Amino acid sequence: MNGVALVRPADMKLEDNQVNRAQTYAPNTDNATLGAVKLDKMLDSFGYLLAADDVVIFDRPVSTLYKDAVLKKIAELGHRVPTDQEKKNILLEVTRENRSYNLDKTLGEEEWNY
Repeated sequence: MNGVALVRPADMKLEDNQVNRAQTYAPNTDNATLGAVKLDKMLDSFGYLLAADDVVIFDRPVSTLYKDAVLKKIAELGHRVPTDQEKKNILLEVTRENRSYNLDKTLGEEEWNY
């Protein structure tokens, strides 16, 4: 998609969860490295996707590293604005190689799609 910018609204929240942590490194990064990520220090690396006509096409935090992967998934949907469930699924899919969970932990709403 041409003409898409990654912008950070002043009120954007960056939850400390595996999906956001997974976006800070390339796929297959070891768990210790991901566990040491300080997301509060990486806010400038995340934003929402905004089209050239000022339409927000993805209003969930996307990192600069995963912007192209997310745009590719949006293109597969026919370049339309994804639904909330599709946005969630896109982030889960593009970060799947970097996410692992403690079996004793309860997953947050944004960390599963069943």
